[in-house]
Amino acid sequence: MTDDELYVQGLVDPIISEARAVRDAHEVRFDYDVAAIFRDI
Repeated sequence: MTDDELYVQGLVDPIISEARAVRDAHEVRFDYDVAAIFRDI
């Protein structure tokens, strides 16, 4: 199921979805390099 389908069923929290989107964008910015992400935090 997609997030949209789960959201309709009330199973997806929009705040969690937004937090995951921000995290994903941050990971892409550092090319998924965990050490670089940690240094940025």
